[in-house]
Amino acid sequence: MLARYKNCLIDLFKRINALRRDPIGKRSLALEIQETLLKRIGRAEYFIKQIRIANGEIKTNISNRGNSREQSRALKKLFDAGETNIDQQKILISILRSVGDAVAFIYGDRWDLKQLALKESAGFITGKRGTRFERRILRRVFALGATVVMNDLAHTLRHGDITVFRPDLWPEGRSPFFLIEAKSGRGGNKARTKRQANAMKEIHEYLSTDKRSVAGRTFERISVKTFPEYHFEVITKLALNLRHGEICVEEIEPGLHYILLDCACDTNNMEQVLKRSFCGAARYFMSVNDMKSVRLAYYPFPLSIRDPETLFRFYNGEFVIFISVNIDHVNDVLSPFRLKIEVTRNHERPWQVLPVGKETSTEDGESFIGFRPLGQLGAEFIRLDWLIENVVVGPYEAIQRRRSELIQTKRQGFEEDGD
Repeated sequence: MLARYKNCLIDLFKRINALRRDPIGKRSLALEIQETLLKRIGRAEYFIKQIRIANGEIKTNISNRGNSREQSRALKKLFDAGETNIDQQKILISILRSVGDAVAFIYGDRWDLKQLALKESAGFITGKRGTRFERRILRRVFALGATVVMNDLAHTLRHGDITVFRPDLWPEGRSPFFLIEAKSGRGGNKARTKRQANAMKEIHEYLSTDKRSVAGRTFERISVKTFPEYHFEVITKLALNLRHGEICVEEIEPGLHYILLDCACDTNNMEQVLKRSFCGAARYFMSVNDMKSVRLAYYPFPLSIRDPETLFRFYNGEFVIFISVNIDHVNDVLSPFRLKIEVTRNHERPWQVLPVGKETSTEDGESFIGFRPLGQLGAEFIRLDWLIENVVVGPYEAIQRRRSELIQTKRQGFEEDGD
């Protein structure tokens, strides 16, 4: 599917690896990568537009009552081929924007960048008013010594037009940032400009205070106990060594298995291997390949699968990866904290956290682990033990402390009213 773009993509993946290893010394490489993305994304968008025009004409011809059956079939086949080509170009654009995400995540704080993804995609770059102005800003700011990313080249950067980082002042992946909204001419629609400015202001306030209000509800960020730990080297090595037609099942830490299947493998053999490996234990499974299309500001695959050839094979669908979590093991780890988890049927909130040894009261409320934090297991190859400590135990204890404080405050208020 992506064979004709193999050399281009592998070259981009190599450059991302080089930039990751020396983000300060090779800062100019960040601009070179973006210049390539501008060219490649623009070309893919042009192809999509041309195919859509051609398919519009084909669709008109299909409706012609004078067509023979053979002519209608040929037109329908041509139309379907065009739609397939459009899908392929969209996949290519998605991969290219993942490379843009990689540039941003090399320089920016991953937890803060997540907040910029909470908005719909901007659509095509080509034909967009202001794009030329944004390109001039991109090149000019780099020339002045700053490090910036043009937001339309990434999935994550959905607010503003340009994101500016200061990696020279911060260690790798920790840089704060500020957003630039580029306006050419008279600035366009004033009401829209005001909405954009307010949205960016809200983001900066949230990043400063860790609190925000949405629809009358207050959300608060809870700090993780330790910096995230990943299995990047492990997954890269397993995928690199996966042979044609082979199946690999590896327990990389207690309770966490990586399952890699080359797409030429025997399906009967696959079923036997999986039954033998996972029979009898409660499991939570996740498809890593499905996470390619999930836009929740996860750490991008070009930074986690670090062999360019292997990364291309992954994007090209030549092998698939699954994550398997042993729920019994998770509950064994949670036991000293008097907690357990149960897997729900709710895709948005897959794990429910429950206390052990007592009935859950109304005051305790319900506690769930959402798909977004759990998705880190598959989208980012994060460690399971880190996730249990920082995503299950830490937030649960913090929430319970907060609930206890609120309940105590209410009780004190009632007592004062009674007096």
